[in-house]
Amino acid sequence: MGEEAPVELTEEEKQQAADEEERAKVMKRMAQIVDKGLDKVKPLLDMIDQTIDEAEKKKENNELDEDAFVSKMKPLIENAHSVMQSTLDQIKALDPDNKFERLAKRHVEDSQASADEKMVIDGCNELSTRVQATIDKGRKAIEGMPKAKSELGPLFSMLSEPLLQILGAVGLLVAGVLNLLANILNAIGLGGALTQVLQGLRIDKLLNAMGYSVSQKKK
Repeated sequence: MGEEAPVELTEEEKQQAADEEERAKVMKRMAQIVDKGLDKVKPLLDMIDQTIDEAEKKKENNELDEDAFVSKMKPLIENAHSVMQSTLDQIKALDPDNKFERLAKRHVEDSQASADEKMVIDGCNELSTRVQATIDKGRKAIEGMPKAKSELGPLFSMLSEPLLQILGAVGLLVAGVLNLLANILNAIGLGGALTQVLQGLRIDKLLNAMGYSVSQKKK
Protein backbone atom coordinates (compact mmCIF):
# COMPACT_ATOMS: atom_id res chain seq x y z
CA MET A 1 0.00 0.00 0.00
CA GLY A 2 1.71 3.20 -1.21
CA GLU A 3 1.95 6.43 0.73
CA GLU A 4 -0.58 9.11 -0.06
CA ALA A 5 0.84 11.95 -2.09
CA PRO A 6 0.99 15.25 -0.17
CA VAL A 7 -1.87 17.59 -0.97
CA GLU A 8 -0.69 20.29 -3.34
CA LEU A 9 -1.76 23.79 -2.39
CA THR A 10 -3.33 25.89 -5.08
CA GLU A 11 -1.59 29.11 -6.09
CA GLU A 12 -4.31 31.04 -4.30
CA GLU A 13 -3.78 29.04 -1.08
CA LYS A 14 -0.01 29.55 -1.31
CA GLN A 15 -0.53 33.29 -1.75
CA GLN A 16 -2.95 33.38 1.18
CA ALA A 17 -0.45 31.56 3.43
CA ALA A 18 2.33 33.94 2.37
CA ASP A 19 0.04 36.93 3.01
CA GLU A 20 -0.83 35.68 6.49
CA GLU A 21 2.84 35.16 7.35
CA GLU A 22 3.69 38.65 6.12
CA ARG A 23 0.73 40.14 7.99
CA ALA A 24 1.87 38.56 11.28
CA LYS A 25 5.41 39.91 10.85
CA VAL A 26 4.17 43.40 10.00
CA MET A 27 1.79 43.47 12.98
CA LYS A 28 4.62 42.64 15.38
CA ARG A 29 6.73 45.42 13.88
CA MET A 30 3.76 47.82 14.08
CA ALA A 31 3.31 47.06 17.77
CA GLN A 32 7.00 47.81 18.39
CA ILE A 33 6.78 51.13 16.51
CA VAL A 34 3.62 52.21 18.37
CA ASP A 35 5.11 51.28 21.76
CA LYS A 36 8.33 53.15 20.98
CA GLY A 37 6.33 56.19 19.85
CA LEU A 38 4.34 56.12 23.10
CA ASP A 39 7.54 55.92 25.17
CA LYS A 40 8.94 58.96 23.36
CA VAL A 41 5.81 61.12 23.39
CA LYS A 42 4.72 60.39 26.99
CA PRO A 43 7.32 62.65 28.69
CA LEU A 44 6.35 65.52 26.36
CA LEU A 45 2.66 65.02 27.08
CA ASP A 46 3.41 64.96 30.82
CA MET A 47 5.25 68.27 30.47
CA ILE A 48 2.33 69.76 28.51
CA ASP A 49 -0.11 68.61 31.21
CA GLN A 50 2.09 70.02 33.96
CA THR A 51 2.42 73.36 32.16
CA ILE A 52 -1.37 73.53 31.78
CA ASP A 53 -1.90 72.76 35.48
CA GLU A 54 0.55 75.50 36.46
CA ALA A 55 -1.15 78.00 34.13
CA GLU A 56 -4.61 77.20 35.50
CA LYS A 57 -3.41 77.79 39.07
CA LYS A 58 -1.89 81.12 38.07
CA LYS A 59 -5.09 82.04 36.26
CA GLU A 60 -7.12 81.42 39.43
CA ASN A 61 -4.84 83.87 41.24
CA ASN A 62 -4.87 86.37 38.37
CA GLU A 63 -1.14 85.80 37.89
CA LEU A 64 -1.18 84.20 34.44
CA ASP A 65 1.12 85.58 31.76
CA GLU A 66 -0.46 84.24 28.57
CA ASP A 67 2.54 85.16 26.43
CA ALA A 68 4.86 83.16 28.68
CA PHE A 69 2.39 80.25 28.74
CA VAL A 70 2.16 80.19 24.94
CA SER A 71 5.95 80.43 24.58
CA LYS A 72 6.42 77.45 26.90
CA MET A 73 3.68 75.34 25.32
CA LYS A 74 4.51 75.81 21.64
CA PRO A 75 7.80 73.86 21.52
CA LEU A 76 6.34 71.08 23.67
CA ILE A 77 3.35 70.56 21.36
CA GLU A 78 5.55 70.85 18.26
CA ASN A 79 8.00 68.26 19.62
CA ALA A 80 5.14 65.91 20.50
CA HIS A 81 3.83 66.35 16.96
CA SER A 82 7.27 65.50 15.55
CA VAL A 83 7.34 62.24 17.54
CA MET A 84 3.86 61.32 16.33
CA GLN A 85 4.75 62.19 12.73
CA SER A 86 7.90 60.06 12.94
CA THR A 87 5.81 57.16 14.28
CA LEU A 88 3.37 57.58 11.39
CA ASP A 89 6.20 57.67 8.83
CA GLN A 90 7.66 54.43 10.21
CA ILE A 91 4.28 52.71 9.99
CA LYS A 92 3.73 53.93 6.43
CA ALA A 93 7.19 52.63 5.49
CA LEU A 94 5.99 49.11 6.35
CA ASP A 95 3.54 49.27 3.44
CA PRO A 96 5.43 50.60 0.40
CA ASP A 97 3.31 48.55 -2.02
CA ASN A 98 -0.11 49.33 -0.51
CA LYS A 99 -0.72 45.67 0.39
CA PHE A 100 -2.42 46.34 3.71
CA GLU A 101 -5.82 46.96 2.18
CA ARG A 102 -5.82 43.57 0.45
CA LEU A 103 -4.62 41.78 3.56
CA ALA A 104 -7.19 43.56 5.72
CA LYS A 105 -10.23 42.67 3.63
CA ARG A 106 -10.14 39.08 4.86
CA HIS A 107 -10.18 40.24 8.46
CA VAL A 108 -12.77 43.04 8.54
CA GLU A 109 -15.52 40.59 9.48
CA ASP A 110 -13.42 38.66 12.03
CA SER A 111 -14.81 39.06 15.53
CA GLN A 112 -11.96 37.26 17.30
CA ALA A 113 -8.65 39.12 17.32
CA SER A 114 -5.44 37.10 17.18
CA ALA A 115 -2.70 37.58 19.79
CA ASP A 116 -0.74 39.74 17.33
CA GLU A 117 -3.81 41.83 16.53
CA LYS A 118 -4.59 42.28 20.23
CA MET A 119 -1.04 43.50 20.85
CA VAL A 120 -1.40 46.14 18.12
CA ILE A 121 -4.89 47.16 19.25
CA ASP A 122 -3.76 47.51 22.89
CA GLY A 123 -0.77 49.64 21.87
CA CYS A 124 -2.88 51.90 19.66
CA ASN A 125 -5.51 52.20 22.38
CA GLU A 126 -2.90 53.30 24.92
CA LEU A 127 -1.33 55.77 22.48
CA SER A 128 -4.64 57.28 21.36
CA THR A 129 -6.01 57.51 24.92
CA ARG A 130 -2.88 59.24 26.21
CA VAL A 131 -2.50 61.71 23.33
CA GLN A 132 -6.20 62.52 23.16
CA ALA A 133 -6.34 63.14 26.93
CA THR A 134 -3.68 65.85 26.63
CA ILE A 135 -5.36 67.37 23.57
CA ASP A 136 -8.72 67.50 25.38
CA LYS A 137 -7.10 68.93 28.52
CA GLY A 138 -5.33 71.61 26.49
CA ARG A 139 -8.38 72.63 24.49
CA LYS A 140 -10.47 72.92 27.65
CA ALA A 141 -7.78 74.98 29.43
CA ILE A 142 -7.36 77.56 26.66
CA GLU A 143 -11.08 78.26 26.31
CA GLY A 144 -10.80 81.23 28.65
CA MET A 145 -7.45 82.41 27.29
CA PRO A 146 -7.98 84.37 24.04
CA LYS A 147 -4.33 84.59 23.00
CA ALA A 148 -3.55 81.00 23.95
CA LYS A 149 -6.67 79.76 22.18
CA SER A 150 -5.70 81.62 19.02
CA GLU A 151 -2.11 80.36 18.98
CA LEU A 152 -2.31 76.94 20.63
CA GLY A 153 -5.71 75.79 19.32
CA PRO A 154 -4.34 75.08 15.82
CA LEU A 155 -1.33 73.29 17.35
CA PHE A 156 -3.56 70.91 19.30
CA SER A 157 -5.44 70.20 16.05
CA MET A 158 -2.09 69.61 14.35
CA LEU A 159 -1.13 67.14 17.10
CA SER A 160 -4.31 65.13 16.53
CA GLU A 161 -3.68 64.67 12.79
CA PRO A 162 -0.80 62.14 12.95
CA LEU A 163 -2.69 60.24 15.68
CA LEU A 164 -5.72 59.84 13.42
CA GLN A 165 -3.49 58.87 10.50
CA ILE A 166 -1.61 56.32 12.62
CA LEU A 167 -4.90 54.70 13.62
CA GLY A 168 -6.02 54.82 9.99
CA ALA A 169 -2.82 53.31 8.61
CA VAL A 170 -2.74 50.55 11.23
CA GLY A 171 -6.48 50.06 10.75
CA LEU A 172 -5.88 49.01 7.15
CA LEU A 173 -4.26 45.85 8.52
CA VAL A 174 -5.95 45.47 11.90
CA ALA A 175 -9.65 46.26 11.61
CA GLY A 176 -10.10 46.43 15.40
CA VAL A 177 -8.05 49.64 15.46
CA LEU A 178 -10.71 51.30 13.30
CA ASN A 179 -13.02 51.22 16.33
CA LEU A 180 -10.57 53.50 18.16
CA LEU A 181 -10.52 55.84 15.18
CA ALA A 182 -14.31 55.86 14.89
CA ASN A 183 -14.61 56.69 18.61
CA ILE A 184 -12.36 59.75 18.22
CA LEU A 185 -14.21 60.83 15.07
CA ASN A 186 -17.51 60.55 16.93
CA ALA A 187 -16.10 62.73 19.70
CA ILE A 188 -14.63 65.49 17.52
CA GLY A 189 -16.94 65.41 14.51
CA LEU A 190 -15.84 64.71 10.98
CA GLY A 191 -14.71 67.68 8.89
CA GLY A 192 -14.11 67.81 5.16
CA ALA A 193 -10.32 67.92 5.46
CA LEU A 194 -10.32 64.86 7.68
CA THR A 195 -12.60 63.05 5.26
CA GLN A 196 -9.98 63.55 2.55
CA VAL A 197 -7.28 62.18 4.85
CA LEU A 198 -9.31 59.02 5.48
CA GLN A 199 -10.04 58.60 1.78
CA GLY A 200 -6.35 59.10 1.04
CA LEU A 201 -5.52 56.28 3.45
CA ARG A 202 -8.16 54.13 1.71
CA ILE A 203 -9.95 53.35 4.96
CA ASP A 204 -13.15 55.28 4.28
CA LYS A 205 -14.80 52.15 2.83
CA LEU A 206 -13.73 50.02 5.79
CA LEU A 207 -15.20 52.56 8.22
CA ASN A 208 -18.39 52.72 6.15
CA ALA A 209 -18.60 48.92 6.38
CA MET A 210 -18.52 49.28 10.16
CA GLY A 211 -21.48 51.66 10.02
CA TYR A 212 -19.59 54.96 10.34
CA SER A 213 -20.37 57.26 7.43
CA VAL A 214 -17.18 58.89 6.23
CA SER A 215 -18.80 60.51 3.22
CA GLN A 216 -21.18 62.50 5.42
CA LYS A 217 -19.72 65.74 6.78
CA LYS A 218 -20.91 66.74 10.22
CA LYS A 219 -21.71 70.39 10.66
